[in-house]
Amino acid sequence: MSGGQKARISLARAVYAESDIILMDDPISALDAHVRKAVFFQVLQGVCKDKTRILSTHAVDFLHLCDRIIVI
Repeated sequence: MSGGQKARISLARAVYAESDIILMDDPISALDAHVRKAVFFQVLQGVCKDKTRILSTHAVDFLHLCDRIIVI
């Protein structure tokens, strides 16, 4: 299984677990630009919009869409 496939499976498991809080460690890093954009908008801002989402990432593409940014 590729890194992108593993990332999508892990993200799907987190979504279907129906937790109130989702903590993600760079789930979009192994995805190409087109899939990354689709996953971010359809999953993180779509399906999970009513959940608390904590995303650790190196990607700066979507920072302008985040509520809070913490730089460590």
